[in-house]
Amino acid sequence: MGSHARLPDDAAEVRAALCDPRGLCDALGLLEGPRSWSRQARGLLVRCPWHEERTPSCSVFVGGDGTVAVKCHGCGASGDALSLVAAVRGLDLRADFGAVLEEAAYLAGVRVSLPSTGYVARPAPRPAPDTLGADAFGEIADALLELCPVEGEADAWSYLRRRGIAELARAERWAALPSSATGRAQVRDALVTRFGPDAWLRSGLAHADGPKAGEWLFGEHRLVIPWRAVGVQGAVVTLQRRLLRAPSSPSEPRYIVPRGRAASVPYGADLALEELGEGMELCIVEGAADTLAMRVLAARAGLCRATVGLAGVEHWRRCAKALCGAVRGCVAVIALDADAAGERHVAELAEELTKAGAVRVLRSKPVEGKDWCEVLEKTL
Repeated sequence: MGSHARLPDDAAEVRAALCDPRGLCDALGLLEGPRSWSRQARGLLVRCPWHEERTPSCSVFVGGDGTVAVKCHGCGASGDALSLVAAVRGLDLRADFGAVLEEAAYLAGVRVSLPSTGYVARPAPRPAPDTLGADAFGEIADALLELCPVEGEADAWSYLRRRGIAELARAERWAALPSSATGRAQVRDALVTRFGPDAWLRSGLAHADGPKAGEWLFGEHRLVIPWRAVGVQGAVVTLQRRLLRAPSSPSEPRYIVPRGRAASVPYGADLALEELGEGMELCIVEGAADTLAMRVLAARAGLCRATVGLAGVEHWRRCAKALCGAVRGCVAVIALDADAAGERHVAELAEELTKAGAVRVLRSKPVEGKDWCEVLEKTL
């Protein structure tokens, strides 16, 4: 693995806990699909997260210090467990180190604080040339939203109406993939015709190789939610997709995003951060649906609130930069779900917002349901 800079205690603890190559690769989704991995003497061989490939060439094994080491024999990328987590999650090991550590700690079941400012990370791997650029992805995303308006699919529209957020979702250009495989294939063909097969394969929306190359990844995750950048005319940075049915097994995720495009800004930040001003509160909820629900509830109550949503409370540090940059001089309202996960992260989030200059930090939580959509639903 080579030499490492001196790690903070938290990072060293996380690396020590992530000592099982197969367990880590499984948790990161690197063992999914046929011919995606094979066994080696001290670990296994997986498809490299740093470059696109059909045949696995990246060794994940137990290194000389007893922790996970990574070495790709194709592109030459190497590192440790944290490097692998960063590559798979689309994070920069240096710039996003706090988020990488938080994600790795979650996988390891270890509680951590932010690393010391003295941490010196090795340079993050350069983006693989086969990764679709942000502008090109945004163009494909815009075309998809135009082709599949959410009101065009009866079950998706009914779901949003039942939750009380249909009109807001339509205004923010949510979309829904067709319910039939034939309909989804027609949407795919339209995107391929417009942008070309290469861009489609590199979009993160399709299987990039293997027998299903070109087909939708997680085609049944049909509700499409655009997450937009701040200050770039609302450019789409990722497309979160949701099942409209219950998961068929504990391993089937309810939400997905294209590989390498984890949300680094809260949902609604493009609108909310423009609204913030004197007398406005910054309200932080979980997810896009709760963001819309809180807007409705706040308007009814006459509250001056700009609301944003986290993409999963466990990963709030991914959005910390945007939150901390906006909260200075404002009252912050932490309105996470009324569950164990929400409660577990309230104190550390409140501390971070206070350090960033929040005038005051309040806690608000649903009293008649798990989340704010449930609260809104009960009033309809």
